[in-house]
Amino acid sequence: MREGSNDPDFHEAMKKSILIGGLVAGPLAYGLLTWYATTPEDPQKAIGYVTIPIFCGFVWIVVALLAEGLFRVFSQRKKEGIALLLPATAGLIAILSLLWPLQRELRQVRRLETTMESDLLRREAVDALEQKRPRALIAIADNRHTPGDTLAEMASCDDPAVLGRIAGNPNTPQSVLKSLSGHRSYPVKMALLQNRSTGEEIVRKLSNSRDPRIRKAAHARMAGERLPAE
Repeated sequence: MREGSNDPDFHEAMKKSILIGGLVAGPLAYGLLTWYATTPEDPQKAIGYVTIPIFCGFVWIVVALLAEGLFRVFSQRKKEGIALLLPATAGLIAILSLLWPLQRELRQVRRLETTMESDLLRREAVDALEQKRPRALIAIADNRHTPGDTLAEMASCDDPAVLGRIAGNPNTPQSVLKSLSGHRSYPVKMALLQNRSTGEEIVRKLSNSRDPRIRKAAHARMAGERLPAE
């Protein structure tokens, strides 16, 4: 009997297993990285661009092991196949335990982005603030059906990504917009200038900003020019 390392069928199965793993892990990596690029900015965000490829590499290995184990089982090498399938199955369970909460959150975020139910948005905003869920807060702040009092309550959040959406929402009360005009974040101030509901007093204040980009945008707003989308 030929050793597995010298068996042409063994090598062919290995190539197929690696290919199958890549076909699963490659699109997964692309999807996760594309989604992650749209998530809130954070000082630790760069870590995600490292951990996501590592995670997808783990997925590649697990899927390749599963495929190889199945190839061996159906090739009458059941003991070898089962020896590969056991750790691969454990790895698959670990992967699903990580992806399941993520997909649930993404579904909830999509619902919050599109719902027209103001009472639902109020309840979810309270929960998201308590649980510190920035993606949910961003979805609520982006929703044009979110009531002004809810947006005012959400302004207690210190995440610039959330505050930027609040600053850009036409339902946000003027008192909150005025308070946000003093925020240090450039995106927050730009969102204020792009918000057609922002009062002229706030725009004049921003025209004296130390940031030349904000000054330029504020003067363009006062001149009635269209501001570029950020």
